[in-house]
Amino acid sequence: MNPNSEPSRASEIWKRFAGMFGADALERKFGKTPPPEWSVMLSRLKDYEIDRGVRRLAYSGKPHVPSLPEFTRLCRMLADDSVDEGPQRVALPPPSAFAGDQWDSTSNLRLLKHITTALAAKSDALGVVPVMQYEFRDGKRIGLKSVPSGQQQRCTEILVAYKKAWAQDMREHVDLETGEIGRPPLVEQNRTWAAVMARAMEEIREFLG
Repeated sequence: MNPNSEPSRASEIWKRFAGMFGADALERKFGKTPPPEWSVMLSRLKDYEIDRGVRRLAYSGKPHVPSLPEFTRLCRMLADDSVDEGPQRVALPPPSAFAGDQWDSTSNLRLLKHITTALAAKSDALGVVPVMQYEFRDGKRIGLKSVPSGQQQRCTEILVAYKKAWAQDMREHVDLETGEIGRPPLVEQNRTWAAVMARAMEEIREFLG
């Protein structure tokens, strides 16, 4: 993002805060304009993360202007049971034993494709690949088995967490024209999925060192 656009971005957030908490309360705590620290942090957040933070802040019932760490946490956290994020669509349970909804199914398929692609490009992209071992029964070799390494298990946990976060964001997508929760366009699904997986892989690379 163009650094020159950051002041206007921070100013837009300031306007939304003023509408939620009052301009006087905002000015007493931070001043008329966003502090430099806010502008810097906002430049590091994605648009959908900031939208998520404002939405969660609105539904949280907090009576005061948030601090920078509080707002950043609302933007970036994957889940928080203490924050009521407003009404969500109620879906009828599917006829099969699968307890998830359409977004669970969609995110599962997307994650499977992501993992397959990542491993095809680099076999240890998601952790150390354990050596296959022969499995024996009654002294006879009956096949091969492989137990996921500790790294693979942790990397899987990271991917699943981000996958679930994406699915939840899709459920909560708000149509800017109507203000109603609805199915986001495919281009928006693809854009946010790419952003979420990029963050997941960045965290995995940091974990793997």
